[in-house]
Amino acid sequence: LLTENRFDGMQIDVHEAVLGDGDTFVMIDPLPLNGGGSYPALVLEPAYDGETGVIPVYDRSRRKLEAVVKIWEEGDQEYRTNIYYPGHVEKYDDGMGLIERVPWMLQGEPVGVPFVHFRNRSRAARVLGKSEIANMIPAQDVLNRTFMSMTMTAELTAFRILVFIGLAAQQNMSPGVIIEVVEKSTDGITHPGIPNDRRVDVKEIPVGEIQPFVQQAQFAIDQIGAVTETPLAQNMGSDASSGEALKQREAGLLSKARKAQIKFGNAWEDVMRLAHRVQRAFGKVQPPEIARFNTVWQDMQVRNNAEVVDNAVKVREEIGQRKFLEIIAPVFGFATEDISKIIDVKALEDGARLARVLGGNLRPVT
Repeated sequence: LLTENRFDGMQIDVHEAVLGDGDTFVMIDPLPLNGGGSYPALVLEPAYDGETGVIPVYDRSRRKLEAVVKIWEEGDQEYRTNIYYPGHVEKYDDGMGLIERVPWMLQGEPVGVPFVHFRNRSRAARVLGKSEIANMIPAQDVLNRTFMSMTMTAELTAFRILVFIGLAAQQNMSPGVIIEVVEKSTDGITHPGIPNDRRVDVKEIPVGEIQPFVQQAQFAIDQIGAVTETPLAQNMGSDASSGEALKQREAGLLSKARKAQIKFGNAWEDVMRLAHRVQRAFGKVQPPEIARFNTVWQDMQVRNNAEVVDNAVKVREEIGQRKFLEIIAPVFGFATEDISKIIDVKALEDGARLARVLGGNLRPVT
């Protein structure tokens, strides 16, 4: 299921969508396989944005998903609407006329609404989630405007505004140009120079300094980091900082990530459970019986690899070889199958070594 849906990339899209919009949905849609039958396709569906998207319909407790309305654009300004209920799907045309009613049943029981709602920072009293970037948008607007002002200041520094006094403004100004000031008499003869009482002058309107804008931009960036609890690289300390020091600086971000893992993990478990029911209802090959699903996340914390290995070595005798390898596996990139292979090879080497010690009298037992 994960391979068919390219889950490694899909989960990134889902997480980015729910963090940015506050809500997103994963639809479980049975798609046909080349050899016959179908498999549960996991499809990212964005939340309703005022024109298209998914609208969830909950019961009064705001816990149970009663139905989902999906609106999308098909063709030139033609909108289609599907309403997904636990036991059937209703399809409507652009004029909201009912086109088709498709049953959605498994052994006489409703399969369930084929959508799972991913919500960021959801609360019991709220149906919809909250965008992770909503609070930082004002600071981002300030930063964008500061960049515009900084750019204009830089351009006015390169292309300065000049004021000509007693002289017609020069239209073809370019670097290195020489402006010659002459005076024509009434007889049409040109005389170089002009009298002192009719001196001309060219002045420059001073431009603003760029440095204050740089400082303002840095302040806005710092505020964005503070609001989003995202530690900035320049505030993380030197490369020599210990792993514990780095953990303290990113404590706020890790706290948010842990909460998201719990909420998103529960949603992914619902996705897999629903995909299992869809496969049982529409698949040619029945899936194995599964009691429950559990989402397992990789460790997100900054770790000191040397400390991890050193601490594992200290308790190696007490925890055994497999647990020791599981602890150091993230450091060396060991997968689960790699750990099993290492243990098997180690057992063969130990057996061969023992055979040599005993003079070759050991025989393998099958």
